[in-house]
Amino acid sequence: MDADDVSLPDRFKLQLDYLETHPDIGLLGSAVSLVGPSGRFLKIKRPPATPEIIRQAALRFCPFIHPTWMLRRQVIEAIGFYNSEFTYAQDYEFALRVLSRFKGANLTTPLLKYRVDSPRAISLRHLKTQERFALKARWLALTRYGYPKSESFKLIKPALSYLVPAFVKKPLYRRLFWQS
Repeated sequence: MDADDVSLPDRFKLQLDYLETHPDIGLLGSAVSLVGPSGRFLKIKRPPATPEIIRQAALRFCPFIHPTWMLRRQVIEAIGFYNSEFTYAQDYEFALRVLSRFKGANLTTPLLKYRVDSPRAISLRHLKTQERFALKARWLALTRYGYPKSESFKLIKPALSYLVPAFVKKPLYRRLFWQS
């Protein structure tokens, strides 16, 4: 969570309650309210909610919004911490490792005000590097983390997307994902 993101007051209670009633879930996230640099509400972003859909989506995109994560201790004990080889996309690589051994879920209620289009936003400043590391994470998921080889086709779109220059993608990314 960055300094300009705002966790809603009941966030931890709602997530703890969910984890207590769903002992099979190892990683829990939530939807977020996207806000612009001035704090103006843009839209709600809801990642996939159920373990089944999250697992199906995992090789295509990270099915969690990182600052909303809540993990069980046993997840860390089983898989360790972030992979230090990943300067970027550490959260995605970590999520892929988690999902190789545990189920994940997302609450559909926004529990965080997530500021976007910040000048410090890594996702746009280092877009190509982040994409390259995300491709590496996907490859590790298929070759080391036990994801089915039959899901290899899910790497085609991200690999092709990597070939599109960043100067083309950045304005599209802002327009499609951040504005209402």
